[in-house]
Amino acid sequence: MENYQNQNAGMMPVKDNKVLAIVALVLSILCCNLLSVVLAIIALVKSNDVRKFEQMGQQALAEQSGRRAGLFAWIAIGVMAVCTIIQTVMFFAMGGVEGYMRMLENLQ
Repeated sequence: MENYQNQNAGMMPVKDNKVLAIVALVLSILCCNLLSVVLAIIALVKSNDVRKFEQMGQQALAEQSGRRAGLFAWIAIGVMAVCTIIQTVMFFAMGGVEGYMRMLENLQ
């Protein structure tokens, strides 16, 4: 650990967006949106790459990976939000709870 601190003594730590990626993953799983889950996993992997690149002394790659992690996380949250809005609009366009109950009765 001391060697890592000596190598990067003058460098600022790179924002890895790990918390944002984890939040995007948890929300995506709760909303059952597969595309959003995949994008959030990519964001999490990219956020883990930041520390690896910093330890190797490749600051530019660490910054790029951090930016991409944030981008993928925000895209995952955006996809999840758009799908949730579409599902809500479709639910109410089909008659809301009453329409849903009629559909269930027809299936029985």
